[in-house]
Amino acid sequence: MPDVHWPSFLRELAATETAWNTQPVRYPREDAVPWLPFPMSQFVTLLTEAVTVAPPQPPNGLLGSQEHTAPRFLDVGCGPGTKVRLAKAMFGLNAYGIDIVSRFISEAQAHGAACMVKDAFDLPAGGVPMTTSAWGYSDYQIVYVNRPSSMQDELEQLVMDRMAPDAVLIAVNWRNDPGKQGWFMQHQEYGDPVCGVWVKP
Repeated sequence: MPDVHWPSFLRELAATETAWNTQPVRYPREDAVPWLPFPMSQFVTLLTEAVTVAPPQPPNGLLGSQEHTAPRFLDVGCGPGTKVRLAKAMFGLNAYGIDIVSRFISEAQAHGAACMVKDAFDLPAGGVPMTTSAWGYSDYQIVYVNRPSSMQDELEQLVMDRMAPDAVLIAVNWRNDPGKQGWFMQHQEYGDPVCGVWVKP
């Protein structure tokens, strides 16, 4: 990983989030909740808990490699990609993001973040991908979701159903507690709305 001057890097991420939080953004879906940055310090706490229990990315036999690599991280509703960039810089995660707002994705990609325009409801369960455009929820070892839709009950269930066993969910501003569906709680910040880290059984 390249050296990071952390004070400058964190100030830049904070400035990006502040700037986008004050700009009007047009969402192509009516159920989309306006992007709201989750405090960086709380995100780092949750991500640290997730990394300690996340399985490594499995080897991709199709490409001839048998080596496990750093977990894949997915930010669902990534906005301008600040959390994707932080996950990669801080823990060396293979970090990706999806969002339905092309302006957000353009901002993220301009800073080197691996983000793409994709609807969270359209991301498949996944399998063994050959390209990032084919990846689905089960191809990520850590999935972060901060309330991107007013159809939250449906989205929460979809994400949980499509994630792989042993994968780690960072749930922020959720309506439902994954623990009530048998997920293992690693860390919980608060319960209404739900905010914490769970591992899929």
